[in-house]
Amino acid sequence: EHQDTLEKEEEYIINGERLERDIFSRARVGYEDMPVFVLTENIYDVPQVGISIEQGDDDKEWVYIHIPDVSRYLTKDHNMMPALLARGYSVSLPERDYPLFPMGFNSFVSLVQASEEKHQVAKPGITISFRVHKTGQVQGYRVTPSLVQDFIPLTYSEVDAVLLGQEESKLSERAAKFRQQYSDKLQRLEFLAERRRRVRVKNDALLVSMPTHIVQMRRSTAVGEEGKAELRIHTSQDPFANSRGIIKEFVTLANEVAADYAKKQGAPLFYLTQQPLPDTFDFKASSDPMENRIRQEQLDKAKHSEEKARTLSRDLSNMRGQRPELMRVMPLPHAGLGVSAYASITNPLNSVVDVMNQIQLKGAIVKNSWANSQGKHEEEYQRPAKAFYPWDASDMESYISPIDALRNDVEILEKNAKRYWVLRSIKAEFETVPHVLFTALVIQGRSDEGEATLLIRKYELEVAFEPIRNLTKGEIITVRVDSVDPFYNTILLSEYRHGKRITEDFRG
Repeated sequence: EHQDTLEKEEEYIINGERLERDIFSRARVGYEDMPVFVLTENIYDVPQVGISIEQGDDDKEWVYIHIPDVSRYLTKDHNMMPALLARGYSVSLPERDYPLFPMGFNSFVSLVQASEEKHQVAKPGITISFRVHKTGQVQGYRVTPSLVQDFIPLTYSEVDAVLLGQEESKLSERAAKFRQQYSDKLQRLEFLAERRRRVRVKNDALLVSMPTHIVQMRRSTAVGEEGKAELRIHTSQDPFANSRGIIKEFVTLANEVAADYAKKQGAPLFYLTQQPLPDTFDFKASSDPMENRIRQEQLDKAKHSEEKARTLSRDLSNMRGQRPELMRVMPLPHAGLGVSAYASITNPLNSVVDVMNQIQLKGAIVKNSWANSQGKHEEEYQRPAKAFYPWDASDMESYISPIDALRNDVEILEKNAKRYWVLRSIKAEFETVPHVLFTALVIQGRSDEGEATLLIRKYELEVAFEPIRNLTKGEIITVRVDSVDPFYNTILLSEYRHGKRITEDFRG
């Protein structure tokens, strides 16, 4: 079916003139010789984007974000679209992933080579490139259909090991090779990402990095035995630091550029918008990104300190104070990200919003190309939206409510599934060592209902707690599990001090 879609010629009709809809087959910019760094959490993940850099001599460099070109194979009327609209998003549960697309399609489209391929094959992509000054300011951008081929797959941990100067003997074989060939490019990308982050901080971006629990269930099946499930729970890395910070910063910029490009072409897209924090909230982000770059070993040593507790407590308060992120058809500022407009197109394999945005963006590229071929400027070629865009603004508007409902359902499902398995892990530990104690951070003092909110640091799990005494936000206490029931989502705790349980009669 994919091959049939490739070979099928599709056309626009504009004022009786035939215009090939997929001009990309003859207008793709070839980046076959440009190294494309493809980063994932582990070697089995399907990558979402690739990143490249072209260094210049005038304090300006071109950074490229390469995105799988799903619009190359899908149209509004493709028979896969109803299923995509019904599903909305990929679902990632600890015990299993449910991808938006069939896995065969993901492998076919994504920026990764199939294991059986002897030679790398050029993949169609949408490449968003921007000229970045050493101050972090963008001084020009391009949105082009592309062909990318020279993929260099790595995990975030491998790239972090290179960035943090880990000893050669501790590097993986491909990380060591990567450092020898591309260390200068990587360091430059990190420098520019930090400068871009400064720009967003000056625009009042709310950059909050909260540790979360990542829950994974892995099954190993041996011959003649049932598969055994192994539960792994670990704390997430700082998304603004090291390799994750590089990808996050330039993916944010790519989506900002896509929004600006679509706005100039009059393309109806799904834009994400967010209002600023209320004035009552006090949040001060560092203007120096290096202050926020915390190495994992430093984080491990500092996470129980009082200063870290106060910072964590403040960040949690700010997260709760954020206005909801809304989807609109018109470009509006996103205060949380510190950008003038934001339209997500960089995650088309996991989100129907990105799929539809990419199809619409394809129409914008066609419109711009057609206008240039006619020798006309923007204000001189106003054509009906249907001539270029499969969905007009009213069509897009009609999808917002059902897509929002799907996104909310997926978020609740993923959150509840992770919480269930974390409680399962706590229960197993409690049954093995009944008197085990946990360090907890008070993130909300006693409420009117008499409950406080704690964060159990080992599992980064929020729980309600009925304290015997008054607790101060940011305080670190020690608790013991009295009972836990994962199915009913309940956990009862008692506070301990100096090895003794705090009761009504406790006098310190």
